[in-house]
Amino acid sequence: MHRPFSPAKWLAFVVPLVILGFVAAHISTVTAAGDLRSHLTRIKTTGMRSQRLSSVRGNLHRMGMAAGRAERGEPFDRTEYDAARAAAEFDLARLRELTSADETEQLAHEDEVARTTRQAEVAIERSAALLAAGDLRGSHEASSQPIVHAADASIERLSALQMSEAEEESQRVDDTHRRLRHLSPMFDAAAAGFALLLLGLAIKAARQHARLTEEANQVAEQRAAELELFAVRVAHDLRNPLGGLALRTELGIERFASSAPFKEELQRTKRAIDRMNRIIDGLLTFARSGGHPQPDASAVVSEVLVDVASDFVTEAEVAHVELVIEPPPTMTVACSAGPLSSILGNLIRNALKFVGDGTNGNRRVVVRASSTGNRNEAVTIEVEDTGPGIPAGMEESIFDPFVRARTSDGKPGLGLGLATVKRLVEAHHGHITVRPGPSGRGACFAVVLPVA
Repeated sequence: MHRPFSPAKWLAFVVPLVILGFVAAHISTVTAAGDLRSHLTRIKTTGMRSQRLSSVRGNLHRMGMAAGRAERGEPFDRTEYDAARAAAEFDLARLRELTSADETEQLAHEDEVARTTRQAEVAIERSAALLAAGDLRGSHEASSQPIVHAADASIERLSALQMSEAEEESQRVDDTHRRLRHLSPMFDAAAAGFALLLLGLAIKAARQHARLTEEANQVAEQRAAELELFAVRVAHDLRNPLGGLALRTELGIERFASSAPFKEELQRTKRAIDRMNRIIDGLLTFARSGGHPQPDASAVVSEVLVDVASDFVTEAEVAHVELVIEPPPTMTVACSAGPLSSILGNLIRNALKFVGDGTNGNRRVVVRASSTGNRNEAVTIEVEDTGPGIPAGMEESIFDPFVRARTSDGKPGLGLGLATVKRLVEAHHGHITVRPGPSGRGACFAVVLPVA
């Protein structure tokens, strides 16, 4: 079976390669930069050594010239000689400080320069002493010039070694630069290739996402159509028995008009049937709109609240629960009466079902509504009970379909009431939350809906 092309999988494969490529380029650049710094440091050290050697050589020549003038009969300039000798020894000491212990060849040449320089100093001192004693013949026989030339030759050899090392380091710098010059186009080409590949995959992924979105929209439209057909069928199946029941209730009201209690019960039954019809109409309209309410949907909160609460008076009396409806101000929400009746009915029924499980002897359910927001742009409807409350950690999951709290054991229901409420509220651009009651017991469900 042919598997479809997945740009997302290719992106997941290519992106790490791009990252590895950039890491490799960075490592290569850092390594080359380190090599260049190392080569430049060695070249700088070689230059400093050459400078010291040149100074040693100049001072050696100054000492030799002082000795040569004395051998030709001129006075021996001790001050100039001592200054040149001190300067040469200082430069030799600094030269040794620039050399590490592993540079054996450099150390050997430096030892040779130091040895021949000291031999020249000793020879010059001996010649100067003979001249000072008036022994011209001995002074000529012990001439220091050959020894000075030997020391100069050793300095020349060390200078040649320094020049050779400088040339080698320069060559290494050229090699490193050449390597960078060759690697740079390669990395640039690889980056450009990966960029084009990523661009192509991104375009492919965007097109695939658009196609999947279109398919999802088509599926949603198909399901909305199926929901509409289902809602129409359910509404038809419910309206037939409700119509017959409504007709019998009307006949009963006319027949037992003289019996006030019986007439009141029949009228209450008729109001419940009318509310069921409004709920069916509202949910049917909601289903036909594809799960979205009509833009001009509205309902007066106080009217719907009083109408819905009247249907639960008897149920509250049987359960020995005090049902309190706090008179709300006149407010209109952007929700039709049918869905709003379903929201309020589910919340009140849920509160009456569980309020008897509370430890507090005062069984009470309170329903209130108020305006919220800086400009009263929303309405908050709260249903508060004195029951056991919502177990910790279930404040969000309690609104999921088929999810029931542990306190629901033995209670009728499938766990769809709160899920239905949440979907209806969110479909009307509102939200629902739950929190403990003011005394820390029970639960308080708060529904926020925008004002019409």
